[in-house]
Amino acid sequence: MKKPFFALLVGLSLFFLPLSSSSISVWFGLRETGFHAVDYFPLNPWLGLFFVSMALAKYIYPEGKSLTKFEWPEQWLWLGRKHFDDIRIPSTISYRHNASNWNYWF
Repeated sequence: MKKPFFALLVGLSLFFLPLSSSSISVWFGLRETGFHAVDYFPLNPWLGLFFVSMALAKYIYPEGKSLTKFEWPEQWLWLGRKHFDDIRIPSTISYRHNASNWNYWF
């Protein structure tokens, strides 16, 4: 990240934006703090936290390298690759089957 101060500024503004009671924020899809719904999950405070974390990471990891020397065991890496193939192949077959029978759904 080349401009961490800009990310910090954007992050803090997005983090505290839901606390404002401006009616113009509704036009941008931002709700006030008193709004509650089961199927609505606002991105605003969490997107702000993401940008603040990106700005802080520039100072915590100035060279972009991890502070620890941890490496995953090779057996775990193989298991992850194998599991990805187990998910990818059946989903591709299922997609092709559904795509060929698209008129069944309409």
